[in-house]
Amino acid sequence: MKVQVTLTVEPQPQLRDPEAEAVTVALADLGFDNVEAMHVGKIYRWTEETPSLALAEQRAEEMARRILANPVSEHFTVEVHPYLEAAS
Repeated sequence: MKVQVTLTVEPQPQLRDPEAEAVTVALADLGFDNVEAMHVGKIYRWTEETPSLALAEQRAEEMARRILANPVSEHFTVEVHPYLEAAS
């Protein structure tokens, strides 16, 4: 089966996020001063062939643990869904 995997990597909530702080200040400078609790992260999204949703989720978690996320400073979530091709 073909699936779409989404891996979201964000800073650990208890750690400072200098990039998010800079974005919040820049937005305030542009007049968007109501933004609070900004977090900056990364989203990886791909499709793959797999025998099951569970296996695709396990593999994505392994990818995150081994290379795509730093467990000291980041946490991640994985979503796996059947891939639905867009109608042309």
